[in-house]
Amino acid sequence: MKILSMAVLIAKEIPTSKDEIFLMAEKNETFKLVSLLTKHIKIAAVRGNENVVKKGLEVMGKIYEKGNLTFQSAVENVFVFSCDQFLVHNKTFLLTSLPKSLQKAYLSQVYHSGL
Repeated sequence: MKILSMAVLIAKEIPTSKDEIFLMAEKNETFKLVSLLTKHIKIAAVRGNENVVKKGLEVMGKIYEKGNLTFQSAVENVFVFSCDQFLVHNKTFLLTSLPKSLQKAYLSQVYHSGL
């Protein structure tokens, strides 16, 4: 999947940032796109908006599963790395809502770090 396709997925999830998203895509700023979606999910988690969190996690899962190596690396290094920051808000819900591929990446990162 190409960066423009990823930008479309993210823009559907965060329509208020559509212009910013497509500008990032034009500049090929993969990590910034993933960071924006991560921030969106984190804010929804803090606010307790489970529907938005679930949809955001689904989009992140699609990006991870269908994206190229750059997107997969961005998801692992930006989203998965920061999961602990927002798992505090509802760990059970978030872990069960993570797509299987992201659960695997998260657990791999946690066990690899020795936490």
